[in-house]
Amino acid sequence: MLVVLYALSFLSGILWVHLKLFSILIFTIILIIVYRKSIPLYHCLLILSFFFLALFQVHHTLKTNHLILQNLKVHSNIHSKVTFQNDIKQFNQIIKGQFRYKHNLYHFTFKSPQLRAKDLKNRECKINGNITNSIQNEVYVYINQIDNKYCTKVNHISFIDKHLNYIQNKLYHSSLKYPERVLALITGDTGAIDTDYLDKVKAIGIYHLLAVSGSHVATIIFIIQYSLVRFNIPKLFIRVFIIIILILFIFYTNFAPSALRAVLTAITFFIIPKAFKISSISVLSLVFLLMTIWNMNFAYDIGFQFSFIISFFILLSKPLFNNQSILKNYIYITIIAQFSSMIISIYHFNQFQWIGFISNVIFV
Repeated sequence: MLVVLYALSFLSGILWVHLKLFSILIFTIILIIVYRKSIPLYHCLLILSFFFLALFQVHHTLKTNHLILQNLKVHSNIHSKVTFQNDIKQFNQIIKGQFRYKHNLYHFTFKSPQLRAKDLKNRECKINGNITNSIQNEVYVYINQIDNKYCTKVNHISFIDKHLNYIQNKLYHSSLKYPERVLALITGDTGAIDTDYLDKVKAIGIYHLLAVSGSHVATIIFIIQYSLVRFNIPKLFIRVFIIIILILFIFYTNFAPSALRAVLTAITFFIIPKAFKISSISVLSLVFLLMTIWNMNFAYDIGFQFSFIISFFILLSKPLFNNQSILKNYIYITIIAQFSSMIISIYHFNQFQWIGFISNVIFV
């Protein structure tokens, strides 16, 4: 319970900068719980400390991001050699992805009727482009020209990049009509999906399904565990093997915050001894604190917000699922997920997706 209060206090501190009304509401709930549970004074001081720590973190992050943006405005033109990464997608004539420039990663957009995404993957080329924006340390560049005649292939490619490239080629050369949607469901990367399709997904309230979440991790764990158990392999070895695979999976999703949340939660359950009897909601709160303290920019990621708020409300509603049929539990979870995701959808997309109650029953 105490970890949950620490996390709520930290969240209240984040919201104080952006949404004071919600911050006051959350802190009021904390005070009521503290009073009713007669929590000792030193824990109350810790709760208050997390609130001020969040305030410091948010102000520091916003100041840092502002300084980066100001610096980028001064040096907005890039006319130099850059190294294009493996995760490059193409939709019609628009190519999107990332390149490395002066040891930093930049997101880019480039329109070309001749070039293809495969012509740029893992290549070093000279470009002429302009920085258009910077959001939470993510820098966006519009490339005007690429001198592809003198591009050189980069040889030092990691195993994961090579394998991702192999998977993408397999999908794009298969009989699938929309391979980019399959990639989005696996890795959470929506860069190659048509914006019109994404707008439709948001409109019917199932955008949260494109964020890598607990269902992905649960599927991986289920496949590995039930495959290895049949060979009478010791549980300890199975757990270690699952943890290794989950860590690799984070790399495949390019450290997407929602995927990181799901993986860290699962690993925490594996490494904490059963004697501690820590609740699911406490583990979720611990992971929230670890991630946001480590990198405050995670808190501004939509996938991160969807992932945590849906998980939090489902875990909070666990008593409703006791002694209920599978069908009832399925309906309850769908309704709770829809209501909780609505908080994020209304704030970011200015939409109230009433149809989401129906669409989520079908799609989830």
